[in-house]
Amino acid sequence: MLTWEELKKLREDFETAYARHAKRYVGLAGTVEEIAELVKKDRNGPHYRNEKCDYAWIGYQLAPIPKSLSTPEFLADLDRAQLHRCVEMANERLEKLEQVAKVQVWLLIVDGVRRYTATSSAEAMSWLGRFVAAYEAAPDPDLLDSERRPVLIETGKVHADELPVMLSVNDKPEAFAKW
Repeated sequence: MLTWEELKKLREDFETAYARHAKRYVGLAGTVEEIAELVKKDRNGPHYRNEKCDYAWIGYQLAPIPKSLSTPEFLADLDRAQLHRCVEMANERLEKLEQVAKVQVWLLIVDGVRRYTATSSAEAMSWLGRFVAAYEAAPDPDLLDSERRPVLIETGKVHADELPVMLSVNDKPEAFAKW
């Protein structure tokens, strides 16, 4: 039997998950927090007045807590028709990905690790200049093992939809001591 605090925490987690679902899949307007507040206002004691919310809450309570399911385990549980449909959907997705235009990028690699992705050669050279200036001004020149692994600039092409992820992990050249 759950204590009131445990039940309250479980309900708050449910309301947040329910709000996230309503936002993502139903397209409900507002932030997740605002939607969660609407769901909270709909409740009456330990039960919801709204039938749909009540059924969702009961389902949430009865649902088993999923362990992280690996892809082979997931695929092993599918029947032939489901597996065939998964293959069709994967092929459709791959075809769409192949049609996405590719973008030229410059990858700056320091100590064998990609540290920066630039979308122009001027941007790559600017980052490299800032890195060299910061490295030369550093009190400890042995912070990086540049004798074994040189600083490299490699060019390549990536799909346009992959570019935002690559740009989001760019390192600042002045912070190289933390690498």
